[in-house]
Amino acid sequence: QIVSQDLKHQDFNWSQLVQQLPSNDAGIFQVMFNLQDASITDTPLPINLNEFELDLSLFIVSSSEGLKGTVAYNQELFESNTIKRLIGHFENLLNSIVLNPDTLVQELAILSEIERHQILVEWNNTEKEYPGDKCIHQLFSEQVAKTPDAVAVIFEQQQLTYQQLDRRANQLANYLQTLGVKPDVLVGISINRCLEMVVGILGILKAGGAYVPLDPDYPSERLSHMLDDSGVSVLLTTEDLLSQIPANNAQQICLDKDWNNLIAIQKEQAPLTDVSPSNLAYVIYTSGSTGKSKGVMIEHNSLVNFTATATKEYRINHNDRILQFASISFDVAAEEMYPCLTTGATLVLRTDDFLTNGSQMLEKCDEWKLTVIDLPTAYWHQIVSDLDNNNCKIPDSLRLVIIGGEAVIPEKVTSWYKFFKNKKSLEFINVYGPTEATVVVTNCKLSESIQDNGLPRMTIGKPFDNIKIYILDSSLNPVPIGVPGELYIGGVSLARGYLNRPDLTAQKFIPDPFNPGMRMYKSGDLARFL
Repeated sequence: QIVSQDLKHQDFNWSQLVQQLPSNDAGIFQVMFNLQDASITDTPLPINLNEFELDLSLFIVSSSEGLKGTVAYNQELFESNTIKRLIGHFENLLNSIVLNPDTLVQELAILSEIERHQILVEWNNTEKEYPGDKCIHQLFSEQVAKTPDAVAVIFEQQQLTYQQLDRRANQLANYLQTLGVKPDVLVGISINRCLEMVVGILGILKAGGAYVPLDPDYPSERLSHMLDDSGVSVLLTTEDLLSQIPANNAQQICLDKDWNNLIAIQKEQAPLTDVSPSNLAYVIYTSGSTGKSKGVMIEHNSLVNFTATATKEYRINHNDRILQFASISFDVAAEEMYPCLTTGATLVLRTDDFLTNGSQMLEKCDEWKLTVIDLPTAYWHQIVSDLDNNNCKIPDSLRLVIIGGEAVIPEKVTSWYKFFKNKKSLEFINVYGPTEATVVVTNCKLSESIQDNGLPRMTIGKPFDNIKIYILDSSLNPVPIGVPGELYIGGVSLARGYLNRPDLTAQKFIPDPFNPGMRMYKSGDLARFL
């Protein structure tokens, strides 16, 4: 229904107009804008704000003195500061139009200079020192020198000290170099969770190469694509998995069968290599939900910055016992491994029975004396449901739980805190980050975000060190606080790009308009600033 009234009539009645409009319950529209020309009549038309039940209404009166406006808004939906910002943005827009009448609409400024500086500069003031001149395996070697006899990794009844892990990785690295492994050479690793998995990864890095994880549980077609696309010349595996690996041209090395006759005879000292922070550390293939999976190339520099920040944010130290939960084909495994192995902590590899249910998981956490666990949000949701229905033991050792991967359900957080109400020291962190930006770029301590209603304000928090977060419109202009836009990521965390996909790399990794010479990653995720 279209309602029209002749505003020239002195007896125009706003109440009659509103009564003719569809009811607000119908959801036809919730916002109204009205411009009144005061030159038509000597007196402004009366506006009774109580008659308007819309979410937001803006009334403008134009006269010889200029423009005057009134905003009516639903206080249950909007805070007064939000409305003040909206009015300021409208004034900025009008001023921008007057000063730049020939400018395209999408290029008009809506933010004030103060707001623009706050969003782009102040909130992105994340520069911190980190060991940017080191590679990740070099940080591990430094830790070996500090705590050689500390336990580095445990799997079931087996374990390796830092010195034992270092020597075995060195032997593998020396052998890999005889096969031509050097900086930016990709080495595949397809292996189930075991001590050799950690030896294999460190061995590849110490040889100067970059590892390409190939989950043996992936479908054969996907593994075949990853092997062909990456072009790995060497593939580390174990004898029991040889029959599951698709046909390929790589030289296959079994870390169990071939160890004694090929690898154990190598020197235990680290090999010489000219690998630098700008060389690749790993290539991880994404899920491929929109086509064939694509390899994301991560350099040592990005991985070291992430590791240094995560170590600080999660307060990782030599007393920690950290669960290794994720498949190494997911970059979350890097979040579990590297902050652990560069601080003298102990990495505890999970077994299959860890996944039985929430009660079983907590029993294992208690049995293994875990202090830090890092879980997919979906799996954590299921755990909370299990806790609601079982009388589970709270592990005394557990001090930090990290979740990430999808949106968190606030009610699940409330249930979690009810279960752990007597354990005030337990920290709970929600993280966000695409593979293309090296594991994690923002984090939120949910324990600090509980509101008056008992529910947490579900956010992804604030950026990691040396990370820049932008929320932009389709013209790459920063959007105001509270306004949704696309999330872009800048800083030192960005991947080199997609392996063998220069077209897609150019599409997703674009020049950073706010930092000349730098890039930013187009995430495709919608976000807004609070």
